[in-house]
Amino acid sequence: MDWFSSEMAPFTVALLVAAGLLAIELLGALVGAMPSDLLEGALDLDAEVDAEGEVGVAGPLSWLGVGRVPMLVVLISLLVGFGLTGTIEQWAARATIGAMLPSWLAALPALAAAVPATRALAGGLGRILPGTQTQASEASGFVGRTARLGAATARPGLPAEAKLTDAHGQAHYVRVVPAEGEALGANSVVLLVGKQGGVFDAIPDPAGD
Repeated sequence: MDWFSSEMAPFTVALLVAAGLLAIELLGALVGAMPSDLLEGALDLDAEVDAEGEVGVAGPLSWLGVGRVPMLVVLISLLVGFGLTGTIEQWAARATIGAMLPSWLAALPALAAAVPATRALAGGLGRILPGTQTQASEASGFVGRTARLGAATARPGLPAEAKLTDAHGQAHYVRVVPAEGEALGANSVVLLVGKQGGVFDAIPDPAGD
């Protein structure tokens, strides 16, 4: 099989890109600089917080794993699901009808199948990558701890992702908004002072410079 034929190219490229992103994320996790922070800041994934304190953007995306693992992990999972599904589909087509489907025709069902597969893959990758999965049962204990914002700025009604380390040295990713109405700058250290739904209220770290 020609992996870079017109029929196979979209799926091959998806798998290669996923492998490259996974390698970068693994390296970033090991050195303590998560590339997923940069991605979320670049894509401006912040969203408004409703009256219950829930993150608006996480509503349609939370089913895929957003909020439990970094966005980059979800993207990797989607690419893997799309690439593998399309490859299997083309193999099956060649075995049954003697020829592969046009890439655009094969891509439609592959993408449809990749979406539910992303949920399971993201959960699995979240367990492989060091420090990517937040334990919801421990989230209430995060109040009073400090966290460092990623590449995005947290503004009133617009939460941003921050990374904290618990008492066991485990890294967690949480969404924070300013508790006092002033923006919290990217890469700044903040103190978590409260929790509303899935979002933490934060202030600049009083112990900081």
